[in-house]
Amino acid sequence: MSIIVNLTPTEEADLSTEAMQSGIATADLVAKLLREHLISDPKTKKQQVLERLHQWQKDTETETGPRVSAHELFSRWDAEAAQLTTAEREAEDQLWEDFQKGINETRASLGMRRL
Repeated sequence: MSIIVNLTPTEEADLSTEAMQSGIATADLVAKLLREHLISDPKTKKQQVLERLHQWQKDTETETGPRVSAHELFSRWDAEAAQLTTAEREAEDQLWEDFQKGINETRASLGMRRL
């Protein structure tokens, strides 16, 4: 199928630049972008996100960290919380209250219920 798409000169230049950087023809890039956008299989979309995440982690040398169960994570947090001084605990509580206040102000301005 052939389709005519009207682009601004800037959009056309950006598309051509992206195609050149990808090492493919502009028409092939457009077809690739459309296929990626129109994928209806959620597993395929999820796989694409995971592949991009893994590539980003590789490119930035970002560690994913150890795989820890939720139960283990909460246990660690409880142990860390037990080590807090009174002043640290009060500072953490104040941080949470400030965060919650900000969220609720934003929600109220949008006509949403408070949390």
